[in-house]
Amino acid sequence: MDFYPPWLLRAPLVTCGRGVASEEIADYVIAAIYAHSKNLEGVRVRSREAWKQQPLGRVAGSTVGIVGFGAIGQAVARRALALGARVQAVRRRKLESSVAGVELLASVEALVAGADHIVIAVPSTPQTRHLFDARLLAQARPHAHLINIARGAVLDQAALITAPTSGAWPTRRWTSPTPSPCPTGIRSTAIRRSG
Repeated sequence: MDFYPPWLLRAPLVTCGRGVASEEIADYVIAAIYAHSKNLEGVRVRSREAWKQQPLGRVAGSTVGIVGFGAIGQAVARRALALGARVQAVRRRKLESSVAGVELLASVEALVAGADHIVIAVPSTPQTRHLFDARLLAQARPHAHLINIARGAVLDQAALITAPTSGAWPTRRWTSPTPSPCPTGIRSTAIRRSG
C-alpha cells in the first residue's frame, strides 16, 4: 500500500506484517539475479536449430547493492554472500551491519555506481518517493540489473522509460509498478504480487 486513505485512520487499529515474507522475497531476488547473470531466457532452447553453446555469466564475484537494509535486505545479503557475491548496502540509520561481510556505504549514489545488481528494498515514504530518479539512474553501470521489490513510487518510472535510449538498463524487474499496468515501451519484467 503506497498511501493510507483518510478513512482508514478512523477505523480500528491496523497493523503491518513487516518481515513476514522476507525470506520468500529474498529467494525471488536471488532467482532474478541468477536469471539475469546466467541469461536463462536467452539460453533456453526452443528448437533443434536454436541449439548452440553460449557462455553463462557468474554471480560469484559480482557486486550486489542493496538499498534498504531491513529484514528483506538482510535476507538478500545472506544469500548473495553465500553465492560468493560482494555485498554493499545503504541504510537510513547509521548502524553497524548485522550481517557479517556486508559493506555499508554512506550514499545511495556510491552504491548505484558500483553495483552489478541493484536491489531496492526501502519503504514508500515521502522521503523515498522517486529516490531512483533520472539523476541517480544515470550513475549506474551500463550493464546494471535493477530489481525493485519496494513500492513502485520509489522508482521514477518516467525516467526509467527513457533509459533504454541510452543503452542502459537492459533488465529491470519490479513487483509494484506505478502506474499499473506497466507503461508501454519499456523492456522489463514486471512481476505482479499475488493477493
